[in-house]
Amino acid sequence: MSGQVSASRGRTFLAGKIVFNFGRSAFDCTVRQLTETGATVELESVVGIPDHIQLLLVGSNQVKPCKRLWQSDRQLGLAFEEQQANAAAPTPAAPAPAAIPERRSGDILRGHMLALRAALDQIPVGILLLDVELKAQFINRAFRNMWRLPDEVADRNPSFTDLMHHGCKTMAYELPAAQLEAYVAERVRLVNVGDPSPIDLRRSNGDVVRCQCTPLPDGGRMVSYTPVTDIVRASDKLKVLTGALETVEDGVVLLDRDLNAIFLNRRMREFWEVSEEEVARHRTHTTKTA
Repeated sequence: MSGQVSASRGRTFLAGKIVFNFGRSAFDCTVRQLTETGATVELESVVGIPDHIQLLLVGSNQVKPCKRLWQSDRQLGLAFEEQQANAAAPTPAAPAPAAIPERRSGDILRGHMLALRAALDQIPVGILLLDVELKAQFINRAFRNMWRLPDEVADRNPSFTDLMHHGCKTMAYELPAAQLEAYVAERVRLVNVGDPSPIDLRRSNGDVVRCQCTPLPDGGRMVSYTPVTDIVRASDKLKVLTGALETVEDGVVLLDRDLNAIFLNRRMREFWEVSEEEVARHRTHTTKTA
C-alpha cells in the first residue's frame, strides 16, 4: 500500500462516477480524498471493477484516467495515470505539432460523452440506446432499477429481445403468461420499424410506464420509459366516473370555463339528438382553437 493516497490531506466529499468498458459501465462513488496525483473513492462494492478505469467528477467535465493501487471492501485507492506518466518521464520527446490538437479534441469529446452518460444516469426516465441491430449500447440507472436489471446483465450489451424476455422472467408485465410471447414479438417489431407512438406499459406492481421509441440518425433507436402512474390512474378514474354518468336518468352536461360543452351523457345526447361522433369532433375542435 505504499502508493496509497495520503490520508492527511485532500479530504473531500464529492460525488463521482467510476467509468469503464468504453463508457458503457458507470458506478456511483463518493470521492473521499483527492490530491494532484490520485484519489480514494468509496462504492457500494468494488467487485468487478477493473484495474484501469476513469474517474468522473460529477458537475464538472473532469475525467481522469486512473490505475488501481489498492482496494478494501468498499474503497479504491487510485493513481492518476497522466501524472504517473509525467513523473516517470519528466523530459519526454516533443510530439509532432499536429498530434497535440488531435489528442486534446479527442479527450474533450470523450469527456463530454462520459459527462452525458453520467447525466443520463441521474434522471428518473429510463433510457435505452440501441444500435442498428437492436443491441444495447447504453442502459441508464433508472432503466436498470425500473426493470430490476442486474449490472452484469446490462453490461453484456443484451439485445432488445433479451431485455424483453428478462421482463417476462421477472414477471414485470401485467399480462397473462399465454400472451407474453406475442407481446414481446410485437414490441420488438415496433422498435425495429422505429414506431414513435407512445405506449403505456402496465406493470405487475401496479405502476404504469410510458414507452416511446425515437429513431436515431445512425440507424439506432433510443427507447425512453417515463413513469406516468399518477396520470394514468387519474385517467382511469375519469373513465369510471364518465361511465357512471352515462347510466343516470338525468341529463348531464359538463362545460369548460368558456362554457363549451366537453361532455354530454347519453340522456342529453338523446334529448338534443346529438351523436357521440359529433360531440367528439366538437371537443377536438374546441381544444385545438383554445
